[in-house]
Amino acid sequence: MTSSLCLSVLIGCPASPTLLPENPCLIINAESIDRKELIAQESFCAHYRELSADDVVLLNQTVISELDHQIVEWHSFSDRRFNGPSQLSEFSEQYPNLRLVESRKIEGITLSTVLVDQKSLSDPLSTFELILREGDPLVVLQSAKEWLARCTRITLRGLVTSSKSREAAEAFLGASGFCKSSVDSCVWTPELEVSSLHLSLIRCGLLALFNADVYRELYPQTQEMTDVELIDHWLSQPDFRDVSKIMKDATQRNPTPLAELTDQDPALQLLQNIFPFDFYRSQRTDLSQIPNRELINHYWTHGQYEGIDLSESNVKNVLGKDQSLQVNRLNTRIHELEHLLSCANAQISAMQKLIVSSRDSGATNEQY
Repeated sequence: MTSSLCLSVLIGCPASPTLLPENPCLIINAESIDRKELIAQESFCAHYRELSADDVVLLNQTVISELDHQIVEWHSFSDRRFNGPSQLSEFSEQYPNLRLVESRKIEGITLSTVLVDQKSLSDPLSTFELILREGDPLVVLQSAKEWLARCTRITLRGLVTSSKSREAAEAFLGASGFCKSSVDSCVWTPELEVSSLHLSLIRCGLLALFNADVYRELYPQTQEMTDVELIDHWLSQPDFRDVSKIMKDATQRNPTPLAELTDQDPALQLLQNIFPFDFYRSQRTDLSQIPNRELINHYWTHGQYEGIDLSESNVKNVLGKDQSLQVNRLNTRIHELEHLLSCANAQISAMQKLIVSSRDSGATNEQY
């Protein structure tokens, strides 16, 4: 499965539908916005795509907070771009004409809780983009929690906040593996772009770590579901972390022998992707001809008695030493060749001097 952008999440509704992304949108807004009126504005926008009711989902009078059910004091100003939890004093020096209209208390919710309820994100490999137009950007980013790993793009466009708040948000993005776009300073993207190969390995790893048989015992109603559907069902549970611990305990009590895994088993597929076959064969030359599956079985059974370290750090260390040894050998050979070349040049020079000396003494060519 390849990555697909399923959803655009906007914190703060734009003034015009022309500012909405092309894909389906979830809009979280502190004020009340009529979805029909928002969509109807398209009739005033020439050459603009037609919006459907399914394209836009609105969460009105909703504010993102650090914790669920946390009370947030929301301030409305004469310029709605400044609306948010920031006090007037944070803007008054730079914007002396700005006026506070009202303040009210709103029960907040974390972005993580909001995203859990989105069906378009139920697939563990689905992704989303985040567009921040209001509120405290640092609070929004931190409240996303583990969901931030599935965010492909973060935009701080249309967001008016204090310089201190924006600097804190940008520092958090940098520490979380995002980098600012060289084309658009409002856009941040992950430093490491996840390819379809990486995603397939992630899915394979997730399936390998997820014990479908144990999960079906915990939830008998899932007996007819596929393994992928089971993962979706698991992630939709409010207490999915607790369920994960129960499954782990059950798996440790009844482990599945490696030899019983089929070639289609996700756990075996994951092992085949990460096992250092070439390195292990270099340490056990007597096993160099056996297939990969048998090599894994052998290491699983006898590896703990062989004293061979297959950790990533050790493999890199040994390979690095082998490369250094090869370089040293090549350097030694180069020095030997340079010495031979120097000797050959000396002999040629001596012969040239001998020829010149003989000619000067009057010797004929026949004497040579």
